[in-house]
Amino acid sequence: PECKKKSFMSPDPHFTPVINIAPHEEEEEALWSTNKFASDFLCGIFQTQSSGNNLSIDGLAYMEKLLTSLIAKLRQLSNVFTGYGASKQSAELRSILCQCLLIKGHGEDSLEFGTIPAGVSKATIISEWRKACERIYKRA
Repeated sequence: PECKKKSFMSPDPHFTPVINIAPHEEEEEALWSTNKFASDFLCGIFQTQSSGNNLSIDGLAYMEKLLTSLIAKLRQLSNVFTGYGASKQSAELRSILCQCLLIKGHGEDSLEFGTIPAGVSKATIISEWRKACERIYKRA
């Protein structure tokens, strides 16, 4: 049988191959900032809520905490992942993907009982939340 070469296309039109050059610390921080995963709309809503009260347990404040903790976990895992064996890699990857799905659901649930700013659609917030969680899932 004849083997055909397949080429894989990245969904990102600006795809660049991985290069083993250590990024500057600022660039590393920028790769893992919340706005790399969440839209400006969602980040803006988070900033509006968190600037009012650091002890807030409102739905949106909780969603921001969930998102930042998930990004931090993914960042931590990415730094140590290559040092793991195949079975440990598989287990860690499964764990982070499951956490991502759980956090996506927790965020949606917390929004149901949270205070939504006037003039902002709950459906839009949920849609943007889902997109942010899906971006994290894809990065994992």
